Amino acid sequence: MKHQCRKLYLHECCTHENFDNLNRWIRQGRFPHINKSLASVPDPMCITCNFGKARRRSHKSSIGHIANGHTQPGQGVSSDGLEAGNPGRPLMTKGQPSNVRWVDHMTSFIYVTFHRSKAVNELLKSKQEFEQYAAMYNVKIKTIWADKGVYTAQAFP
Repeated sequence: MKHQCRKLYLHECCTHENFDNLNRWIRQGRFPHINKSLASVPDPMCITCNFGKARRRSHKSSIGHIANGHTQPGQGVSSDGLEAGNPGRPLMTKGQPSNVRWVDHMTSFIYVTFHRSKAVNELLKSKQEFEQYAAMYNVKIKTIWADKGVYTAQAFP
């Protein structure tokens, strides 16, 4: 444990260098005050490096891209709501007011509407506003994918 802590400290001092390189440098004697046997100590887990390697995935990559099979604008649209932490900062994730983002799968076009809440009546206005905007460009919205919650209300067609 003590040796792993020392090795982790060395790893951090070397700006999170790969442990393979770090072990090689230790064996080569590049660190004069460090015993070469430290290279044989099991590599500790660096939380910072693991956090940097982490990637969010919205769905299984084996399923494919969400736009697969969508050949026309409006054929598939996703909707998601976000809430702001402070008024005037609409792209934060907690608090009031909120915005609803509509994304067309085929074109990746994004349309954002702003609200005071995630109430059904405001989401319906958002949906109508987006459909009217799409209609200006002769695009008919055929399918909408959305999160559960208010979107599952009976008032939301």
